[in-house]
Amino acid sequence: MRNGSARLWPLLLLAVVLVTGCTINRDIMFKTPLDYEFDTPPDSIDPQFKIQPNDYLQFRLFANDGFKMIDMVSSNSQDAVRNLNRITFNYLVEFDGTVKLPLLGHVPVAGMTLREAEIFLEQAYVEFYNRPYVQLTVTNRRVVVFPGVVALKDVSFDVRPGEFHSICGENGAGKSTLMKILSGVITSYEG
Repeated sequence: MRNGSARLWPLLLLAVVLVTGCTINRDIMFKTPLDYEFDTPPDSIDPQFKIQPNDYLQFRLFANDGFKMIDMVSSNSQDAVRNLNRITFNYLVEFDGTVKLPLLGHVPVAGMTLREAEIFLEQAYVEFYNRPYVQLTVTNRRVVVFPGVVALKDVSFDVRPGEFHSICGENGAGKSTLMKILSGVITSYEG
């Protein structure tokens, strides 16, 4: 009996330390000075977002400076609006920085901002259309965009059966966001 109680004392002591350890000085760890200036996260996406390989571009092309986009007074305007929403195509920016577009073939777009690429493509389509108007949107699956914030950028990794992975990084690097997306907690995002 004496031998059994000798074994219980270390376990009892460990249980007491674990239970009381969280209540002693619990507020000191997170205490900050009153004049401490916290960092403020950026509230907008970089307007100079550059197109890069593996981005998906949503491409729309209109003639006559995009008149069909705003022509709501024609006889069948509701049909026009429905068709307008269907006229979108997605194109992959290849590893060499080019995208293969109708009539133009492979066109270099990597390193351009969206507006630069739109102007470049409008000039290229002048040969085929009257006053072309191009709309580009990046629908890249590697970038997760919440309203005004790029949460994840260029995330890519492989997981094979039997492997263990860990994710580490600085505060605000997107670790929690990535885990929430992978587990399905977050389902609505752009990119």
